[in-house]
Amino acid sequence: MNLKEIREIEFRTMKVFDELGFEEIRIPLYEKEVREDFTREIAKRTSGGKVCYRGSIFRITHFGRGEEMYQIGCEIINKYVGEEEIKLCALALNMISNIITEISGGEMSVLIAHQGIAKKILGDYTEYFFKKNATQIQKLIEEKKIENNIAKVFFSVFEDEEKIKEVIEMPYDMKVFSKSVSLKKLFNLSEKAQKDYYSGTVFILFHNSKKIGAGGIYSLFGKEGIGFSINLLKLSR
Repeated sequence: MNLKEIREIEFRTMKVFDELGFEEIRIPLYEKEVREDFTREIAKRTSGGKVCYRGSIFRITHFGRGEEMYQIGCEIINKYVGEEEIKLCALALNMISNIITEISGGEMSVLIAHQGIAKKILGDYTEYFFKKNATQIQKLIEEKKIENNIAKVFFSVFEDEEKIKEVIEMPYDMKVFSKSVSLKKLFNLSEKAQKDYYSGTVFILFHNSKKIGAGGIYSLFGKEGIGFSINLLKLSR
């Protein structure tokens, strides 16, 4: 996409947030250090409510390289994230995804995971699944430390959530989000979130199979929240 199209996506996204009652908040790029995350800063500064934002962040990647992102996103913060907050987040995501596909002609999809369900069921073996360590997982199955159907549901990626429900009970927040979001969906119960503050449903956003954003339910500073961000720079490449 060209710069004009990216600007149109940004403008129309902010219009969606405005229509849904989100208040734009601006956070300085630099205070004591360069900002690398919006969510933590917003949760620290906000007592609660619906906020949206846009701006640059700077992160060091796993390969030790610096990466600049221009993010646009929203946060819904409360004492507790329930069905209403999850549905509002999904609604905003649906509306903005429709804008992106309308302008780009591409396809949006979402990978849905959950922080907590793996640790609850797999216990000490969770990291093997987070790291996709097939050798260790097969050893656990052979030693009967974990059932084969449980291992499969946490190791595999599914297009149909019913395959998961045949083996385990999906967490309520994950079911609500899955039902509310209208994008093409994939499910991976052992997808590990990049940030340690995520505590429930998490999701990764893709545009034409390229990762462009992420979000989910988190717990910070005695509050819970749900939100997502999209890196507009990824759309332009």
